[in-house]
Amino acid sequence: MCSVLTLLVVATLSVAEDYSIKVNSLGVGNAWVSGAVTPLQVSVSSNVNEATTAWVQWEVPDADGDTVLWGKQITLTPGRSSSTWLYAPVQPWATSSTVWNVRLREWNGSEPEGELAVTKFTPISSGALKIESDTGVIAVFGTSRLGLSGYEPQPQDVKQEATIIVSGLQHAELPDAWPCLETLDAIVWANELPQFTYRQELAMQEWVERGGHLIVSLPTIGNPWELGSEHGPL
Repeated sequence: MCSVLTLLVVATLSVAEDYSIKVNSLGVGNAWVSGAVTPLQVSVSSNVNEATTAWVQWEVPDADGDTVLWGKQITLTPGRSSSTWLYAPVQPWATSSTVWNVRLREWNGSEPEGELAVTKFTPISSGALKIESDTGVIAVFGTSRLGLSGYEPQPQDVKQEATIIVSGLQHAELPDAWPCLETLDAIVWANELPQFTYRQELAMQEWVERGGHLIVSLPTIGNPWELGSEHGPL
């Protein structure tokens, strides 16, 4: 009996060492709002000698307390880390101490099965800032803040709504599903190069069509948005 247990423990440890999961950010720019569809960016690493088709899922309770598995199929390259976006509707009562699981599972060709790796995280452990639902959010891509700090809460502020400026973002921090952008009052594209994946382009276009505000700051020299061309971003 002891030998069987030893073999099971060794096999479990071996699987855990072959694959690992890292939480990169929660929300847009690692700032999130409870009670909304929330993006989660994770990196999955593989140390096996061949490409692996797997399923990665974020396990989030619904309003009834039942755990819902929000995931997608991914392909893992040997010896490399692959980043991907997951997204789920986070309940209004979620806090910075709420514990969630991200689990990597085998993909048998039609559905996930088994377990390759799992990690637990909280917003605190990922360094994410929780923003109250009655606070506005403006995401700024690039290092320039363009004078937007005046929108942030000030002493004896008399504005109707406080606004948080999440700045310094890079293009890879733009979620690739439009519902993840609904908590934003605006996206300001400052001096970050407009480089988008196909899914990011679709997400941005859908968000704008549904009323999202995209503000582009054009440089004095150069044409990174390729204005006047059919081949520019978006």
